[in-house]
Amino acid sequence: MIVRSIAVSNFKSFSEEVKLPLKGLNVLTGINSTGKTTLLQALLLLKQTFEEKHPQLMLDGPYVSLGSFKEIVYNYDIDKEITFTLEISYDLQEQNYKHSFINRIHKFVNRITSEPRRVDLLLSFGFKEIQDEICVSTYKVTYKIHTKSGRCVKSKLKVKRLSSGKYDITIENEPEEIKNANRFSEKNFSNCEVEFSGLFPIEFHGIFRGYTGNYGQIPSFYSHAVSDLIAYALQQVSYIGPLRGEPQRLYQYTNVPKQMDRSGHYAAYFFNKEKNKPITYFTSPTAEQKEGTLAEAVNHWLSEQFKITQEANTDQLHEKVLHVYLTAGTESELPVNLAGVGFGIGQLLPIIVEGLRLPQGSLFIIEQPEVHLHPYAQSVLGDFMLCLARKGVSVIVETHSDHMIHRLRRRIVEDAQGKMQEQIGMFFVVNPGGKGAKLQELIIDELGIIQNWPPGFFDQSEKELKELFKAQMERRRRG
Repeated sequence: MIVRSIAVSNFKSFSEEVKLPLKGLNVLTGINSTGKTTLLQALLLLKQTFEEKHPQLMLDGPYVSLGSFKEIVYNYDIDKEITFTLEISYDLQEQNYKHSFINRIHKFVNRITSEPRRVDLLLSFGFKEIQDEICVSTYKVTYKIHTKSGRCVKSKLKVKRLSSGKYDITIENEPEEIKNANRFSEKNFSNCEVEFSGLFPIEFHGIFRGYTGNYGQIPSFYSHAVSDLIAYALQQVSYIGPLRGEPQRLYQYTNVPKQMDRSGHYAAYFFNKEKNKPITYFTSPTAEQKEGTLAEAVNHWLSEQFKITQEANTDQLHEKVLHVYLTAGTESELPVNLAGVGFGIGQLLPIIVEGLRLPQGSLFIIEQPEVHLHPYAQSVLGDFMLCLARKGVSVIVETHSDHMIHRLRRRIVEDAQGKMQEQIGMFFVVNPGGKGAKLQELIIDELGIIQNWPPGFFDQSEKELKELFKAQMERRRRG
């Protein structure tokens, strides 16, 4: 399962639709308060809505707290429609999903072709606030089914809310094999009453020409199957925020965590639970893939790459109590509790543990991973995230670290085959004021030169050095 892109419009700082096409490693940067985190918040908003099975958009949840509709709609204009669009692909040949949506979609696909290869799904939600409730105002889903022979079958459903509160339903490019299986012959239905299950339309009501009865069920591959597929895709999204917790002397868990929390507090639990689990990983951006345990991979990066400590380990003190300790990196080489060393490793460890334990096809979102790290470690973070991308874990990182950016540019130059250039996407968010924020993809050539270097993009060091040189020359001139 791969999330190919995320797009938003009328959401927070973005007015016109802005699309983030995802590569292996995606770097988001820009001046403060321009809207860098807005695209991340869109994904996390959908994630918490689906995970909590919330009937509406869940504006306040475990990953983001966004307040009210007025606070998230562009320019506080509650008459506008906010849209979120996700593009997802999954390979029917290579991936084996034991989930209900596969059966539903396979039935749909197998009516059309006996040789499906890949399914691409484009899902778009539009939301408006109506009578103090956030309602689905537009629902669009598009399938593209690619076959082994190169055929591409496309089918689209659109449900649009009218001012009357009823809906228009349109089905486009419906394959004959699917149309013949339906009990109605129409492709356009006007002024329908639509019943929703959460964010998804499941039934419509009305009297229609060519259809006997006063209701119709929206085919499951346009509703239930899509709901299951999106929920599964968003389960593969992991998030660690910018405010990671302080290292604890003891880690206590009242509940068994299912996935990483945004503060990284659960990293100790997952490291303890999975440290002997076999994984595949890369030891450097140019190395071959390696097999080992999670503990071996974590400790390789801590000792050989970040050069912070020789080994991290855990002791289970009680069923729900454990502590993390480090060895070497200290003069005595005795085990030291994580809370007794520098703050930086406590900020770094959750990122390393979570990144290495994530399976292929996951999406890892990290905000400001460079916090409390010295320049060398910030540079190595670039290598670490590049290795995750090589493994098949997509990464979105929001950062202000020029050290990380320069390391990635260097890796592009060092790679004669050009694969790094294809893996890395850098995006700069600008907000000109009054027109909404814009997302600019930076063009990096084989020499690591940014062809469209925007104003304000990591040029402060250069400016300071220039002013320093001028001040030095003036000081010398004055004697």
